[in-house]
Amino acid sequence: MCVIPDRILDLHTKMLLHYCTQSFWSCFEIGSAAFHIPPFALDYNILVAQGPALVHACLWQAAVNLAFKRNSRVTDKQSLLHYNQAIAHISKDMAKPVAEIPEQTLYAIISLCGPEMSPDDGNGITKKAFDPPDLIQQRLLATLPDGYDGKKPVQRDASGSPETTADHWTNEIVQTALLVFSLGVACPISYAPPYHHAAQRLQAQLILYKEQAVYLGLSDLLIWLGMLGILCTEQVGSGLREWFVGFLGRVEQKRRVAEDAREWDEVSKESLEPVLWTSVACYTAAERAWHDVQGVANETSWNWALLPPINYTRIKPQSIMSLDGKAVLVTGGSKGIGKAVIERVAANGASVVINYSSDSKPAEELFSKIGPYKALAFKADVSNIAEIEKLVQATLEKFGKIDCVMANAACAPMNELESTTEAGFDKAFNLNVKGPYFLVQASFLKAVKHMSRDGRVILVSSGVLHQSQVSPLYLLYASSKGSIEQMTRILAKDLGPKGITVNAIAPGPTATEMFFQGKSQELIDTIAGFSPLGRLGKPEEIAALAPFLLVQPVPGCLDR
Repeated sequence: MCVIPDRILDLHTKMLLHYCTQSFWSCFEIGSAAFHIPPFALDYNILVAQGPALVHACLWQAAVNLAFKRNSRVTDKQSLLHYNQAIAHISKDMAKPVAEIPEQTLYAIISLCGPEMSPDDGNGITKKAFDPPDLIQQRLLATLPDGYDGKKPVQRDASGSPETTADHWTNEIVQTALLVFSLGVACPISYAPPYHHAAQRLQAQLILYKEQAVYLGLSDLLIWLGMLGILCTEQVGSGLREWFVGFLGRVEQKRRVAEDAREWDEVSKESLEPVLWTSVACYTAAERAWHDVQGVANETSWNWALLPPINYTRIKPQSIMSLDGKAVLVTGGSKGIGKAVIERVAANGASVVINYSSDSKPAEELFSKIGPYKALAFKADVSNIAEIEKLVQATLEKFGKIDCVMANAACAPMNELESTTEAGFDKAFNLNVKGPYFLVQASFLKAVKHMSRDGRVILVSSGVLHQSQVSPLYLLYASSKGSIEQMTRILAKDLGPKGITVNAIAPGPTATEMFFQGKSQELIDTIAGFSPLGRLGKPEEIAALAPFLLVQPVPGCLDR
């Protein structure tokens, strides 16, 4: 049971609190006397009188109404149009006076927040007239204690602490927590900008007002409200939870504070409260924390944007191949098989790191396609250990963890023994062998505090190793890929007890830029003819295996 001290909240914040939560969370009780407010219908005058804060809160509640297909006085299609229109107006300036918002937009908000609807003869929803303002006010006042005006001072406690009048920040921070809650219920897409904005505000307020919150007994309430948003989000996708991990990691790094040894994959819903509270509010003065939070937000350029299409189910169906919330790093991810893997795992819900070595254009195009909240494009030569470490660090700063690494970057030299030079040998083994080796080391050993306990390693071998006859031109290439297969077998046994699976895929001839390089059309046709299908493989066909290897481990499918 969460008992909310109604004496420190104003009337409309309590209305909002009740309306946003009572239908979904039976453990809310407002005040020791079970202070309850019936569902209410907003009107234009109430919105104008209360200002932008209530308008914002109503927008999020409108999203909840739409997500549950409930309480809307207009059709779904109209609701979405009105909702996006309202967001567009409000999000331009959070301090915009309500009087500057078009009446049409305000009435759209009222419609979306309407508490009642009745089916008609089957052709749609019956629209009900708005209750007159005086009736709304009478209904609300009837639920309040005698003489209560929404600004009653906090009573003196047993220790004799002085009375404290309800400040504006108290109500604002509760409303912010409700924004996180409402977004968690309504928004199905991870890393949506409104998540970022609301969560950023909530964390900054928790830090800034920590002492006051503890003094007023609000700390548990505020954290509990914020956790509601996270728990709701986990029902429709783990985006907000994963974002919190990444964001807090950046703030902690900026403060130069040691890790608090949290193990996010072992954190239960019941223990999320103290974990988040410790991470956000401790180790620093309020002013310094506020500066750090704002700095991280500015560096990552989080901005307002329209919400994505609203999910019409409370619980998002999860595919058995869902990678929602996973962070996947793919080297050589801008072209060929690497690009196909990036596209496939991103489509399955993963956040991705697109590594490239020189040509930035394909990586930038892929980054733009996936979006800045789910992707990171990073230039690094993965034959160089120092650049591998920079790549891993950038991944941790962006997503807070690494769930999977796929060492895909490689070269395919065509040299017989006589024509192999030391420089060519070093290039092949540095990229094909040293790179994957130290990528795994940096990702899952040096970054062990950030890794998932169900980590995945995918190495890339070659079908050349399994052919009965191999051209002498493949000597150097096959030697390097043979090292990969042996590395896979040993790492699988070494990392398996730590919960990290290691597998290698061995593609046959595949239509990639690297395969075509240096080959005549006649040779390409000859190689394709050896395939049972009589053609080259396609990158997307190889990539289809990736989600299978990234979900729960399958006995008998390790070190393969």
